[in-house]
Amino acid sequence: MKVPKRVLLLAVVASLLLNTMVVASTPHATVNTDILGNGDFENGFRMAPGCGMVAVGWECFTNGGAANYGFYDDQWNPVVFSGKHSQLIEINTKNMAYGDPDRFAGIYQTVTVLPGHQYTLDLHGIIRADDNDPDRWRYRVQVGYLESGEHDWTKVSNWVEMPWDKYYPRISPGNFSEGKLEITPSGTKLTIFIRVWKKWGVPYRELDVDLDAISLTGPKVACNPNTQAQTREKPKSTPSRLTCDGNNLLENGDFESGFKPGTVAKEWASFTNGGAAGYGFYDETWKPAVFQGGHAQMIEINSKGLAATDPDRYAGIYQVVDGLTPGQTYEVNIYGMIREMNHASHSSEDPYRFVAQWGIASDGSIDWTTVSEWHTIALPMGDRVSPPGYGKYTARFEAPSKKVTLFLRGWKKWATPYREFDLDFDNVSLLACHHNAKGNTYVVKPGDTLSAIAASLGVSLQDLINANGITNPDLIFVGEELTIPGSSTPGPTPSTPAPTSVPSATPTPTGSGSATSFTSAGAARYHVVRPGETLTGIALVYGIPLDDLIAANKAADPSFSPDLIYVGQKIAIPAS
Repeated sequence: MKVPKRVLLLAVVASLLLNTMVVASTPHATVNTDILGNGDFENGFRMAPGCGMVAVGWECFTNGGAANYGFYDDQWNPVVFSGKHSQLIEINTKNMAYGDPDRFAGIYQTVTVLPGHQYTLDLHGIIRADDNDPDRWRYRVQVGYLESGEHDWTKVSNWVEMPWDKYYPRISPGNFSEGKLEITPSGTKLTIFIRVWKKWGVPYRELDVDLDAISLTGPKVACNPNTQAQTREKPKSTPSRLTCDGNNLLENGDFESGFKPGTVAKEWASFTNGGAAGYGFYDETWKPAVFQGGHAQMIEINSKGLAATDPDRYAGIYQVVDGLTPGQTYEVNIYGMIREMNHASHSSEDPYRFVAQWGIASDGSIDWTTVSEWHTIALPMGDRVSPPGYGKYTARFEAPSKKVTLFLRGWKKWATPYREFDLDFDNVSLLACHHNAKGNTYVVKPGDTLSAIAASLGVSLQDLINANGITNPDLIFVGEELTIPGSSTPGPTPSTPAPTSVPSATPTPTGSGSATSFTSAGAARYHVVRPGETLTGIALVYGIPLDDLIAANKAADPSFSPDLIYVGQKIAIPAS
């Protein structure tokens, strides 16, 4: 039967209307992407109180008890899945006659999500332990989550155990394992927790777990620190800047006031933990191993001439400081470097085989074993007879009491024979901090973004966020005053960028916080990469074209990759 044209036309129109209604009722398509920050751990680490070195963008937790905990920026190639960094989490009962069962340590991060959409958590890890216990489940890694942005890991009830049953020797690691978890959140906030679990209270054990390449893939909510400043009323108040200055509260912190027989600097005392190792304390006067003046304190731990030695050998110095104000913030500044005998021949070994640390005894005790928290001092490492140059480390703490003891120590981790580890300290200071409401600031202008401001000021984005207590990087306001972190003189504005390092013929330390920066002799000038920095931002800071910066570094090192820079890397700055 022939259908009238009018009827056919109505049918076509009806079909089009129906299709339009169906399309209109369908939710907008979403693009899946990784919404975690610094899940590959390539954007830097910071010193987290009570934990250690924790990746920027992540927080940490432990449940204390009879166990020791450590968090580290692991750069040893065999325990890095991709890039140059992984997050190492350690739980140990070394030097303990007993330990508590069910000890936990982990990291977490909160992200913004779309309710009702599926997200996939993907992570990689490797478990290392030097024991032969037949229990295959004595060490586990678990993941869980909380909604509504909660941060209390003890409230997690949905822990999922990763099927990682293979344990490797600590210094002979194998392959990484992978784990996945599907999550469909009901709210707009999601906190991801990853924890390491040492099940049994067995003494004299160390568990090391390296995590890397963690992603949470799903639809991304618009959230970007590149969001332009909003035209909105200026906040009523801005945070004040914490300034640390004044007299050095340490006696003979520059080691220029002489040494005692032994030879430990005057006003300081020394300690070791003995065992199968040799120890030495010296008045360092060799110019390449002195930062400033004519003296530095050298500490040596060696196993030369020993066919067998002990692991975990310590040697250090300490000084009691009286007259602090409990609750006030103080800043410790330490210049140092690590030197190793035949350094080049050990390049494939654990980069943390030798470590410098500091700690505080809160009651003025001179017993270094009473220190409850040791913090890693990130320092450059090189050969004994070709010093790498000094690095600067800065950290802040709240005084727990009127009298405290500052301890500095070297740690030779492994029982490797025929080695010498030399640690040089110089210009150690302890300064009182106070708030300066008139600190250096930058006033946000129309069109500014937080990341552009950070790059132009020569500071990392994360440092800028932390210095200003910013909880939402997407929300800055025209007219808002941002405190410039780490500045002591009027800082630059985005229209007048200034470099963060200068030419130097001798090692010149820069930087602050847990990021260590230093420039070495040899090149015209270098910039040492800090957490949160990008190559584009560095080029902007120095006012040079990005292509020129890349070309200069490829000329110096043909393997240089503009797509992969890392914290602590020295970037050659061409002459402008």
